[in-house]
Amino acid sequence: MPDTAPLPVLSPPAFTGGTGRSGTTVVARMLDRHPRIARTRPWEVRFLTDRFGLCDLVEEREGGPLRRLARAALATAAPPRPLRPVGGPSAFEERLRGPWWRRTAGNGKVVGLHQGLEPEVLERALDGFRDRLREDAPAAARRLVHDLLDPPARALGRERWIETTPLNAARVDSLVRFLPDLRLVHMVRDGRDVCASVAPRYWGPDDMDSALDWWEARMLRAGRALARVPAANVLTVQLEDLVLRDREATLHRVLDFLGLDPAPGVLRFHAEHMAPRAANLGRWEQALQGADRDRFAARYDAALERLRVAGAPVPR
Repeated sequence: MPDTAPLPVLSPPAFTGGTGRSGTTVVARMLDRHPRIARTRPWEVRFLTDRFGLCDLVEEREGGPLRRLARAALATAAPPRPLRPVGGPSAFEERLRGPWWRRTAGNGKVVGLHQGLEPEVLERALDGFRDRLREDAPAAARRLVHDLLDPPARALGRERWIETTPLNAARVDSLVRFLPDLRLVHMVRDGRDVCASVAPRYWGPDDMDSALDWWEARMLRAGRALARVPAANVLTVQLEDLVLRDREATLHRVLDFLGLDPAPGVLRFHAEHMAPRAANLGRWEQALQGADRDRFAARYDAALERLRVAGAPVPR
């Protein structure tokens, strides 16, 4: 009889997260040059942190919103996250076979889990997931994550994978429920440069003031989530340190945190693609002029102070 025992999972799972336009993708691109770790396919898998995703489903199955809020209140002084509508297993499977499997991104590219999996792999994974979900939701979720994300990394001969959805930072308290050994590189960047980078994008706020409100709200959500997880699961890295102020030491902090050696491909990418000239440092000053720049700088300082009072990590 053939051996049908499941393969050992690729662990520990690694993630980047942040506000968006804070370095989450470029760090994963750099790490993808390491012979032991690969970016997921797609880079942002969506089924973990999207609405009706796995984080929502596990929270629902672990006892419902009232018990979850009670546990959060007892475990930490951090305010509980707002409740999210949950669609149950049927809504989760519908999206997993739908937009999370194949979708057209805003840039016109067709992306999704189909990039690294055959449909029968998805169906086998879901068959096992349904049975396990009734007995142990976190264990079922952990197995499903590895059933879907391990095969593409194995096909490349890699031992690990890293996923890059910015929202990972704001949902890390949920992710750690079923991936307790995860490693999250939380990317932080000068919020003014984030705003200047976000405003021209098709997917975000379209002016600097709206972008600042968006940035502050995302930083606050991430700070609250980070306060609920063990410190060993998270490394906060400021993009400016990695590309300018303390380049080598910061790079080695990231590699040490993930248990990776300084492979030549990583060092080469860091030197060639993460140089100060490529980081658009101070970009916000070109986006605004005169009185508008001064007014925006004052708004930014006020946002930083509110985040500090709330205990959220802030850029220097």
